[in-house]
Amino acid sequence: MRLTDARPGELLALRSMPADAGAEGQVRSLGLLPGVALRLVRRAPFRGPLLLEVEGRVIALGWKIASGLEVSPLPAPGMEAG
Repeated sequence: MRLTDARPGELLALRSMPADAGAEGQVRSLGLLPGVALRLVRRAPFRGPLLLEVEGRVIALGWKIASGLEVSPLPAPGMEAG
């Protein structure tokens, strides 16, 4: 699913980077790399920026770039199957 389709509070893993090289560089500079865990904190209305928690930091990512990121849900801490 796209990052822009996630719900606030969801714990996610980044699966793919944007196709645009400039956007990919920006995403990497923020510490967003394939496999990293992140949490969607907030989505601003009207396709505004998304606030993400990544490795203890909160970062803002614009809607256009966020819409190019593929993520998958992760189990909530303490809720792992087993």
